[in-house]
Amino acid sequence: MNKYYVLFLLSIAFSCQEKVIEEIYQECAYNTLSNKGKAIKRYTKEFEVFLIKEGVLKDNTPQSYYSLYESFSEGKSYNTHDFTYSYSD
Repeated sequence: MNKYYVLFLLSIAFSCQEKVIEEIYQECAYNTLSNKGKAIKRYTKEFEVFLIKEGVLKDNTPQSYYSLYESFSEGKSYNTHDFTYSYSD
């Protein structure tokens, strides 16, 4: 009976967690880099802005990224200037 109580408490603790595993992993990765990953964060944001400007992403919401991933599964690729983005890359 005692182990079930512990499992119950652990499940409550994890269900109340505010951060998703991706955010925890991303913070860990940034913390291992010099300057806490400032350059990577900047490049990521610049690339996101580029994708929005080119119409590949509608905006920076999770729903927009989900729609992009869905379009990859349908075999769609995006040609933007000198770059070609496809699911298989």
